[in-house]
Amino acid sequence: MPEAEQTFGRTITLLTDRRMPSLLVGCAVNLLYASFVAGIAVVKPHVESTFHLSNAAGGQLFLFSFGGTTLGVLLCGAASDKYGRKRVLLLSMLLFAAGAFLLGTAHNFVQVLMGSPLLGGGAGAMQTVANAGLTDLFPRRKEQALSITQFMYGAGAFIGPIVMLSLFRHNVPWPLFYQGMCALGVGLLLIQAVLRVPDAEAHAVVNAGSPWRSHSMLLLGLMALLYSGAEVAYWGELPNFTKTAFHSDAPGTLAVSFFWLAMAVGRFFTGFIITRYSLRRMMAVMMLAACIVVLPASFLATEYALLLQSVLAGLTMAGVFSILLSLAAERFSQDIGAALGVIAASAGAGGALLPWIASMLATDSGWHAALLVAPVSALLVAGLAMALKEKARTA
Repeated sequence: MPEAEQTFGRTITLLTDRRMPSLLVGCAVNLLYASFVAGIAVVKPHVESTFHLSNAAGGQLFLFSFGGTTLGVLLCGAASDKYGRKRVLLLSMLLFAAGAFLLGTAHNFVQVLMGSPLLGGGAGAMQTVANAGLTDLFPRRKEQALSITQFMYGAGAFIGPIVMLSLFRHNVPWPLFYQGMCALGVGLLLIQAVLRVPDAEAHAVVNAGSPWRSHSMLLLGLMALLYSGAEVAYWGELPNFTKTAFHSDAPGTLAVSFFWLAMAVGRFFTGFIITRYSLRRMMAVMMLAACIVVLPASFLATEYALLLQSVLAGLTMAGVFSILLSLAAERFSQDIGAALGVIAASAGAGGALLPWIASMLATDSGWHAALLVAPVSALLVAGLAMALKEKARTA
């Protein structure tokens, strides 16, 4: 049987496995997490309008949300290795629901800031722990399982803002969005509480030592930081760039939607090829291709060229985060929760730091300099991927 057919068959087997309920919960968690992340930028202007805040004051929404996310993934990821995935996942879902409740019933901005770190911490933690749990259940097919959940993340990042914008156009108040997230969080909590998680597959444990003192983990964390920074520095600046280049932010906003659509499609197809090639070499090729694709961003003369570039950028970057998670899971089988927590926290730091650098460059040196942040970061990730030592996969 051809290898492509075997890969397709393994994926179909994965989707009909008795562990499917756990996989579905993982997909729902990633979808909800993506909606939370993508939704902050959409909700922010409405929160500022409600409480009469300046743009700078409203920016605290990002700081408190992602600060909570970074802390949540580090603490809960490691805690799930020690105390069990299900217990920590339930706690994460409870934090998420509590944070969403506080925002959905907020009467002042202080209450918003109280709920934001709970919501962000719970969202990031439940994604990290759910993904770690899937690597326990599918050690021989963890790459495919993680690709499926990452596809759902891409779908949530694409669909979530569109749904929210549509609701806001119909004058639906923003607290209702968080009330809905609270209800979904409680629903997931109840499902996970009664869900009987099957025993994990028996497999050989491969460990490269504690992730906190590992050279490999340092490299993986740095790659996650640079990859996330490259991704966000690219799509995050497109609306502002097109406002300058084309006198409208609409082409940039449309390009961001095309980017996330391409990411979702690319992550789906990554699941069919991720087990066939060396993970680090795949990442190096993808990021080198991404570097080449996004390099000429500031020189594009038409809106159609920008849309084409955004699709190609999404396709080339699509599988990278799934590969990073899989590489961490391969190397730290005994501390997967902590390892995935480091990857998620590093990605969060990169998603905040490099776009800030791009914004500063745009102000001081112009768009040609600002839009170099993404390709340079992508090139560095490709180089670091080749510097990472190859690791034999679990049989």
